[in-house]
Amino acid sequence: MPNNSQQMLDSQINAQVYTDEHIHSLLKFKHAEPPQEIKEYETKLIDDFIQDIIEPLRTKNQLVNTKILWYYNIYKEAKEAKRIKNKSYNGLDEKEVEKLIELLNKKSFKEMVNEFGTNCLVNYFYIIISYHKHNLLQLREKTIYSSDTPIDWIKNTEKNQEELTKMDIYNHPNTKNLLEKLLCIVSLKL
Repeated sequence: MPNNSQQMLDSQINAQVYTDEHIHSLLKFKHAEPPQEIKEYETKLIDDFIQDIIEPLRTKNQLVNTKILWYYNIYKEAKEAKRIKNKSYNGLDEKEVEKLIELLNKKSFKEMVNEFGTNCLVNYFYIIISYHKHNLLQLREKTIYSSDTPIDWIKNTEKNQEELTKMDIYNHPNTKNLLEKLLCIVSLKL
């Protein structure tokens, strides 16, 4: 439960008026100057987000300013889920990824490092993550993002928080422990 100072801060943020320009500045890529093509793609995505999510919420007086980034992440994920809806995984063959997971699950951390090396394990981590992310997005498209109305994506996500946690890549029973080990290699750069 949020403390009083957090509640006060949230209420101050929600009392502010966020213009479309403010939202663009909040959501734009900030770490480097991207190529023009990417800037145009990003600008269109943010413009569409404002039109599809922000404007309807503003109109209904339901916009919660402290959730703008959260809304945007849901919107981006739903758009991606719609894009890959009927596409098969673009990486390795699904059976090969499952074999890789099965093989790695049989090994201890030390055995994995000694047998494959950390560079290879980092690559395996990204292969497994992208494979699960693809499957997860397809599942969420059928459940959470099934509507063609973007505002419904937000409502469905708010209603189904507990179910979404179960759909999380890092909670998958077949890979949870394996991904924790591989994530250590990635983040610690062992």
